[in-house]
Amino acid sequence: MKDTHGNLRTPTRSAWAFYSTIMMAVPGISATAFATVVTYTVPAGVPTNADYSVRVRQSGGTWQNLPICNVKVNQWHLSNASMVNFSFSGTIDMEVTYNAGAISDFEVRPSWMVGSVARTGNVITFTTSQDDTFPRKFVVMVNKSGGDNYYDKCLHILGNPLEVNPPRETDTNVQVVEPGQTPVPLNSGKDTYYFKPGLHTDHTGPWAEIDLGQSYAVDKITLVQRDFSQTFKVWVRNGLADNYTLAYNGMSNTFSGTIAQSFPAVTGRYVKIAFFANNNDGNRYKCHINEFKVYVGASANLAQGKYRVGSHSTMSTIVDGNDNGGTSFPTSGWPNRNMTGESVTDRFWFTAANEKVYIAGGAVLRGGVYSENLNGTMMTGRGIIDGSQSYHAGQENYINRVNPYVAFQGSGVTLEGYTVMDPPGWTCFFNCGNSTLKNVNQFSSEGNGDGFNLGGTGGTVASGLFIRACDDLVGYPSGTFTMKNSCLWGDKAHLFFLTGGSGQKFYNIDVLNSHEDLGEYQGVIVCQNANISNVLFENIRIWPFRDPAGSVVMWLTAVLSTGWSNPGGNISNITIRNLSYLGAGERQSIIEGSVSGVNIINYSRPGIPCVTNAAQGNITVRSGASAPTFACVATIRRYGGEPSGAVSHLVTFAHGAITIACAGRHTISIANLSGAIVKRFGGSGNRSYALNDARLGAGTYYVKVTAGGMETCERIVIR
Repeated sequence: MKDTHGNLRTPTRSAWAFYSTIMMAVPGISATAFATVVTYTVPAGVPTNADYSVRVRQSGGTWQNLPICNVKVNQWHLSNASMVNFSFSGTIDMEVTYNAGAISDFEVRPSWMVGSVARTGNVITFTTSQDDTFPRKFVVMVNKSGGDNYYDKCLHILGNPLEVNPPRETDTNVQVVEPGQTPVPLNSGKDTYYFKPGLHTDHTGPWAEIDLGQSYAVDKITLVQRDFSQTFKVWVRNGLADNYTLAYNGMSNTFSGTIAQSFPAVTGRYVKIAFFANNNDGNRYKCHINEFKVYVGASANLAQGKYRVGSHSTMSTIVDGNDNGGTSFPTSGWPNRNMTGESVTDRFWFTAANEKVYIAGGAVLRGGVYSENLNGTMMTGRGIIDGSQSYHAGQENYINRVNPYVAFQGSGVTLEGYTVMDPPGWTCFFNCGNSTLKNVNQFSSEGNGDGFNLGGTGGTVASGLFIRACDDLVGYPSGTFTMKNSCLWGDKAHLFFLTGGSGQKFYNIDVLNSHEDLGEYQGVIVCQNANISNVLFENIRIWPFRDPAGSVVMWLTAVLSTGWSNPGGNISNITIRNLSYLGAGERQSIIEGSVSGVNIINYSRPGIPCVTNAAQGNITVRSGASAPTFACVATIRRYGGEPSGAVSHLVTFAHGAITIACAGRHTISIANLSGAIVKRFGGSGNRSYALNDARLGAGTYYVKVTAGGMETCERIVIR
């Protein structure tokens, strides 16, 4: 059942519906399902790109045009690329028209996400079938002879799954934020901010709201600053349901210490103050405030002890009557790097545990959304967080440098569905355990434009991500962190960057590109200078590197000296299973220092179906490291979805055979990668079918199994 926007209103789906949707991702083995397409507008003021035109439809239905956003990519060759963002279910037709010249050649990565690909002149058509566990997100690249533009002016297609039970404007727990409206604290009974479609720009830095107890004609404030000349704004409103009126704009403040400012009276009961950057060159990202006072003419201070709510619990100290004590930002637990924000401006701040932010499709937030020391917070939707107006390196105005999202020291946090464009530094600093990162999309072009910087992420699962970043893509995960079913594109530095921990898992991931050439700061699979153990990389597909001579598949090292890391630690029990590198000519992979227990199973390279030694894998083993072991076994290569779904207890793929444990009948359909059915057979009862006999032979196949009234689909390799 869907609402009027095409969103699923009930999360429950039958096993058959779920698996029939998966099956449509396999050309030649399909089931009939109704397709739904949901498109979103791009608000005025958000840059678009005319290099491509994109249309989408249900099979045989009416074409719908998709708005195309402009996304900046690649610090080394800063470019304006294209991006479409929509949601769909079932199987759809897509049409891509290249408007920037003639097409001589093109490529889709990953190619397995599309079928029925054709080109007529400058028009490319194909089909794609949704898989909610591995959303259809891919790139179209045109004219390889164009050099950098082949990679940096490509089209990014973000085909999100339909939303399941999203909040509605009319829900009683929802507080709507209109475009251009300053968000006000949640009223009683509300737990969700709903950012409507449109451009949202009026956010603030750390803030506090004071309840004066009754309405006053406020006309004067005093601010006791600890160290620096702080920029700030003061608003007043009369009722909790009212919008704010700006009472005083202190963004040009250059005075330090205690300042007093008078202004034309604004009547209201609630007074809000928000802090932005300061004017100290070396510490613009800091905010040190001791006390905030409010007056009516020559009255006594009306604000003392009247704190109501704020971005941080410590904000209450700015109205405690103590001119010598107050609050500071960043707090002691904040990431100790200026790249987290050279100011604390233009952010929406969560203020309590279990609060929710919903960014509707078609909504664009200019600035960031922050949560610090709060559990159970959620940010969902299909909207966009846009950092393009924040400070970027090379600009002189430091006042707006922020990270679009930081969820800090929480647990049970959920981030789902939104897209980040053009952040000025790290895209997401996420220090949250037992949390969920799902279907999030990120684009960065700035130096230090990391994708997800992670810490304290034990029990956290990330899935369905699309990340194109200009520094480490997935950095510093710790604990039993799991990442799966995602697409990554690295324009600089590392992709999977481990610097400690045990039990991390990465599986079913397409590395669409990597462009490194940064000496010690490179590698797709990187474990570096720390105690790291029991890590799994499984079903990793690495597409040809943009610059093979400057790129590395893996670097496992305990002896590398870098500008920020010293040699040390022990790296052990690293399993790399079902790794495919589809390119050639890359730099040697390195295993060095105290590294042991590296197991490489089913590593394929062009011309080498399965690597059996370090030389075949272009791997050098240096002093102190134990040689890795290599193995080749018939095994599943999953094209998407979870490891064996509803029939995992009935079907086993191992040792070159399919084993069926089912009292009733079962059928098996096998297709090659072109989608043609090559074998279809079945039987009754418990049986085992050898796959390396005359039925098939060596190769890669899609296999559909129906058993016990349920289905599964796998992609397997037979050696």
